[in-house]
Amino acid sequence: IILYIGYMTIKIEPMALIGLSAYLFFVPIVGILMGKVIFYMKQSKNLRDLRLQRASEILNGIKVIKLFSLEKVQLARLQNARDKEVRNILKLSICFTVFGLVSTLSAPLMTTIAFIAMISSSTFDIGSAFTTLYLFQSLSFTILMLPLMLSFSSDAVISSDRATTFLMLGEQDPGVVVRIPDLNINQLSQLNTQMESKAIETYNNPSFSWSISQDKMIPPILDNFYKENLKLMKQINK
Repeated sequence: IILYIGYMTIKIEPMALIGLSAYLFFVPIVGILMGKVIFYMKQSKNLRDLRLQRASEILNGIKVIKLFSLEKVQLARLQNARDKEVRNILKLSICFTVFGLVSTLSAPLMTTIAFIAMISSSTFDIGSAFTTLYLFQSLSFTILMLPLMLSFSSDAVISSDRATTFLMLGEQDPGVVVRIPDLNINQLSQLNTQMESKAIETYNNPSFSWSISQDKMIPPILDNFYKENLKLMKQINK
């Protein structure tokens, strides 16, 4: 851009620089659009991760969903995430469309203003006209390349932020990672002391079972026929 402006000042006509006023007018608009594009691209990746996470949860728990007839609930959750993603993609598309509109209008507008200034100063000729037209067209091409640069740069920034967040995660609790049989007596007693000081409640030698009587009852919020069953139980009790 600096080379184009310098060549226009030395070889053509300084009055042609008045056409850059239109370019300076579009610079704040381009800056605002750049910020919006980066924000929407980050949000788009987060929403895509949310949609994939919910889809994975549905696929992993498909048996439970079928058991409790939660298809409509899960469909609403997945559709809600997809709707947010589509709205965000629409906003991102609008920003790219405005980018294209600015890049298309900038060259004719700058050229028109430069021609009017050159004609008013009586320095307009055919050679200067074509050269000015070419230079302003090249300047508008820099605006057109901004979306591609933003796309690659934002992907790099987002990926580096995620990698940094992952690498900066704290270490896991040693009591979860270390196997109890691998510890000696001193380490085991020290671990038990730490666990008792941090735990709200501790149990020794617990026993487990596959099911209890309370687990056989479906919670009312998950039972589609709760009201009908309740009416039937009242009639039987009468």
